[in-house]
Amino acid sequence: MFLPYIAVASGVWFDEDQDGEIDNEEFDPDGWNDKIVNVYKNLKKKRPVLLENGLFGYAPMELFDHPRHDYGGFQYFMRNEYHLGIINTDAIDETDEHLLGKLEPKGDVLGEIF
Repeated sequence: MFLPYIAVASGVWFDEDQDGEIDNEEFDPDGWNDKIVNVYKNLKKKRPVLLENGLFGYAPMELFDHPRHDYGGFQYFMRNEYHLGIINTDAIDETDEHLLGKLEPKGDVLGEIF
């Protein structure tokens, strides 16, 4: 068995004005980075049991956050559609066409995966 497309969105939203909308100042694209690291840390810790039960591999859904993933389409993860990778970019959501500028892993996620 292969477990593909592990997706843990890194963004978190605090609806401070309680209007039910995700305003730019209410969204933290890195708020769940520690949770992403913990998911892969737990998978790594349970690797022997998973292997014994038929798992031969797993993979993250995306390597890089993508600033235009599903832009204008159905967004199951809302603003987090742009924050499903394991590496941050400083590309602007819904604006930039490509991955730009500074690229950095979300926490020690690469150390836990590889």
